[in-house]
Amino acid sequence: MKIEELYISVILFAVIVVPTLGFIFSLHNAFQQIATYTTDAMEAREILEHSLKELSLNFDATPKDVMISFVDNFTKEVKVRRGTVEYRTLITDIRESEGQSSCRPRDELSVWSRVNIVTTELKTNSIPIAPTDIDVVGSYAYISSNDARASSSDLFIYDVSDPYNMVLVSSIDTGPGIASIAVAGSFVYAAHTSINAQLQIISIEDRFKPRVVSSYKLPGLYSDSTTIGNAVFYKAGLVFLGTQKSQISELFVIDVSLPTSPHLNSSVEIGHGINDIFAFRNFVYVASPHADELKAFTLLSAGLLVPLYNFNDRGSTGNGKRLSFFDSTVYLGKTYTFYHQEVLGIYARTSQKISGIRTASSVQGILAYKNMLVTVQNTDTHNMLFLNRKTLNQLRSPLSLPGYPLAMDCDKEKFFVIYDDKSSLSIIAPI
Repeated sequence: MKIEELYISVILFAVIVVPTLGFIFSLHNAFQQIATYTTDAMEAREILEHSLKELSLNFDATPKDVMISFVDNFTKEVKVRRGTVEYRTLITDIRESEGQSSCRPRDELSVWSRVNIVTTELKTNSIPIAPTDIDVVGSYAYISSNDARASSSDLFIYDVSDPYNMVLVSSIDTGPGIASIAVAGSFVYAAHTSINAQLQIISIEDRFKPRVVSSYKLPGLYSDSTTIGNAVFYKAGLVFLGTQKSQISELFVIDVSLPTSPHLNSSVEIGHGINDIFAFRNFVYVASPHADELKAFTLLSAGLLVPLYNFNDRGSTGNGKRLSFFDSTVYLGKTYTFYHQEVLGIYARTSQKISGIRTASSVQGILAYKNMLVTVQNTDTHNMLFLNRKTLNQLRSPLSLPGYPLAMDCDKEKFFVIYDDKSSLSIIAPI
């Protein structure tokens, strides 16, 4: 072979064969990567599907090979990672979540460093309103009232989609008055201030024409006016109704799976009135003026309540007033306690206190979500606190609201407050 032919052969090999071999090698690696990715993806998807099936049967299950974190009390994020493949999805305990808080505020300090407060008078067309409770679901705020005039309406439905232009959708007069409400699905469950029917169920299927579908009178022998509704909570077809201190029991479990025909499952003697109730999974918590400001119960499948523990904040004179729950912790808001803490974090399954903070005033509302705990206090200034949920340190300076807060609710990122000294509603949202 001539030297020129050798040079040409070398050049052709370098120009054609070497790149071709490199391409083939790269293609082989690519096919290997695709095969590995496909195997990882199939395995991850299989694990995820198996985990979701297991969680749908038992929401408290702990499937293997997945990472689970709480988004809220009733929603979990499930994450599976195999090699470079990651799948994640959300699963919600639908039956448990119906009627529960739709609060979803972001907990970054920067979000809440500046807020907007819009306050609107509730009195519409000369209709008197003496607010007692609020429950906000989506674009609608349901506000109960207990005005002294028997002919006054006691449930009002507002469209609050535009905070600057709230619209009264409808109202209804159900009788003497309502102390507390819980909205779930197409019904409002109302704790009624009457010994003739302590629970009323109101259909809101047509929000323009709410109507009472049933009234329930607690069984037993009582003759005075103390056995009246004071607190109500809905959970999975059950209503937990609390009354003032009475001649009979104060805590009642009522089956409302058929709203037109509620019936009693069980009752418990508390020894005092009930200010607030929170039910989560198989546990029920009661805030009371009792010496034990918090009482916890286990809920059996038959609707029976078994005592779990009593919590007494020793040395404190404050009453149990408001409750919230997140991530295995019960948050108890108390009335003014004279140099003791009014906001407490307590382990859900024991009576062990985790944290506490003084507010130097009575807590009228408390909501826990992710890393944030928000409270409103019955004072004329600095009456809304944004706290770190775990440490209870303040995330920002206290917020001043235009009155003495009576109750609070939250929907998505907006907080809603009604007042004890005025008939108005404030909507608080980050700017």
